Amino acid sequence: MLEVKVVNELLSSEDIFTNALLFEKRWNQQLSISDTKQKVAEIVDTATLSIKPDESDADNLDSVLDLLYGELMFSSTCQPIPESLLLSPSYGVYFRTGDEVTLGIIISHILNSLSFDSSLVIYQESIHLHVKISDSEYFLIEPASGMQERFIEVENESKLIDTRPYETISSEGIFKMLLGYQKMAFMDEGLLSQALCCVDLLMQLSPEDPYERRDRGFLLQQLDCYKVACADFEFFIEKCPQDPVADIMKLQLADMKRKRHILH
Repeated sequence: MLEVKVVNELLSSEDIFTNALLFEKRWNQQLSISDTKQKVAEIVDTATLSIKPDESDADNLDSVLDLLYGELMFSSTCQPIPESLLLSPSYGVYFRTGDEVTLGIIISHILNSLSFDSSLVIYQESIHLHVKISDSEYFLIEPASGMQERFIEVENESKLIDTRPYETISSEGIFKMLLGYQKMAFMDEGLLSQALCCVDLLMQLSPEDPYERRDRGFLLQQLDCYKVACADFEFFIEKCPQDPVADIMKLQLADMKRKRHILH
């Protein structure tokens, strides 16, 4: 298990891509982080050839995006691929497809490796790449398609007014989003042990979140780990008594306690 101290150290690092691979390693023991990073390094080497010293940063960005989304064909997919794979950074690297969060992490890492100033933001309620060209110019890019919008900031009379059309998102926010989506995908696919790995990580990020305790309780209930499941159910019922799920959980809690009594 990744200790809380280790998780906090990962969150303080700026290498979000490597950290995402380290999290994936929790449920994908066959993952070779070094091989995956080498594959990305090869893509970066190829993309470096698209950058021309005499071109502007905006033009070079266009060239790199044309390579990534045109020649290398990074994109989302309509194929019947399990969502848990599309949310896995390693899968996104090798097959150049994935969820918008996963692709955002990968493409942002590639752009930063090419000396662009890239980060992830929320724009129009979805993840976008934010690539800063200058203090007044930036691009917002859809990770799944490469579609981009250019923005020129006009200095306001009052700098206290934030007119940016996007919301910044912290490293912790990105990981919570990725792990939350991955958890739900594993649960939908019946991969309970893998889903439990995600819950464990999310609980280290938000140890007092009653909804993560609820999800862990549901998973442990299905794995017949009634003792901890009962404690998680009781915690959620106490913290969220008005939640509609609480009444259902009370019935399930009574059933688990009965089963525990029978087993003992």
